[in-house]
This record gives sequence, C-alpha cells and structure tokens, in this order.
Amino acid sequence: MGLPDPGRVSRRTPQPVGSLCCKAHPVLGFALLNGFDMMTFVLAGVVYCALYAALKRANREFMILALALSFAGIAVYVVSNPALPMMRLSSEYATATTDAQRSLILTAGEQAIASKNPFVMGQNLAFALFYAGGLILSTVMLRSVIFSTRTAWLGVLFNTFALGFPLGVALAPRNQIIPGVAWVIAVIFWVFWYIGIARAFVRLAHG
Repeated sequence: MGLPDPGRVSRRTPQPVGSLCCKAHPVLGFALLNGFDMMTFVLAGVVYCALYAALKRANREFMILALALSFAGIAVYVVSNPALPMMRLSSEYATATTDAQRSLILTAGEQAIASKNPFVMGQNLAFALFYAGGLILSTVMLRSVIFSTRTAWLGVLFNTFALGFPLGVALAPRNQIIPGVAWVIAVIFWVFWYIGIARAFVRLAHG
C-alpha cells in the first residue's frame, strides 16, 4: 500500500504520522501503537489457562479468581488499544474526499492515540487487573508441588513490582519515574519466572 496522493490532501489537514505509518508501513504502525503488546497479553492468557489446569487442585477458587481478573485485564487492554482502530482510520483517511471528513477522522485518530498512553484510565486499569490476577496465581503456585518455590516467588515478585506501575500512576500521576522503575525491575523477574514455568511444563511433558 502506498502513501495517499499529496495533491488530494489539504494543507490545512495534513495526514498524521500515525496514519502515515499505518498506511505506508502497516507492521511498523502496528508496533508503534502497541499492537504487539496486545498480542503478548493474549498469549499470556493462554499461558494462564495452562497454569489454571496445573494449579486448580491446589486452590480452585483462587485460581478462578486469578483467571477472572487476568482475563478482565486482557479484555480492557484489547478494547483500549488503538492499533486496530488506527489501521481502520488510516484506510478511511486515505479514501476521504472532503476536508470535513478528514477533520473528523483526524479527531478520532487523536482520541485513539491518546488512549495509547499507559497513564490513561483504560490501560492503567488493564494493568492493575491483569497483574492482580497474576499475583493471586503466584501465591497459589507456592502451594503446588509442580512448580518450585523459587519459580513461585519469582512470580510473586514480578507481579508485585508490575502492580507498582498502575498503582504508581494512580497515586502519583505526575511522577513517571516511580512506575517506570517498578516496571524495569518487574521485567527482570518476569523473564526468570517464565523460564521456570517453561521448565516445569517440560518436566510434566516428560513426566
């Protein structure tokens, strides 16, 4: 797909950068708008379903609660993610024939881009729900014989620090350092937690 004909675009309504990225480079535009993050959340939901199957005997009620919170977070994140709406708006902008149509599309695009900011309500709520579910799941993992105590504690630490991001945003919305630091620390625990989960599943498969 090529760029729209510049002769058809009024100088008073220039095409936004996000629209250009989505139109000329769909994959790049999708990535810049956190589209792949959305896919990561969905894949994490698949992992959590597998963990539910492995941990339901340890505490079924807590695992149901953990899954409910996590999937609510995934749903909120997918709904609030601007990647798919921006791809659609980019296509509509390219076919718009009047300045009035372009102006309406630009306004809708600005609103969609604003929702990309993790400091807005929708995505912040998604993070809080998802990581609260993960924290409950990790505490159940502590009671399981399938996963090592180290793996379970890595999950507790990851989800605790990850929760620091939405909580930091909610309690100190003007301070981006606190949630940023919490998230960097969380990512370190996340990597090793998932490695521990993978090793446990491999042992189960060769059981």
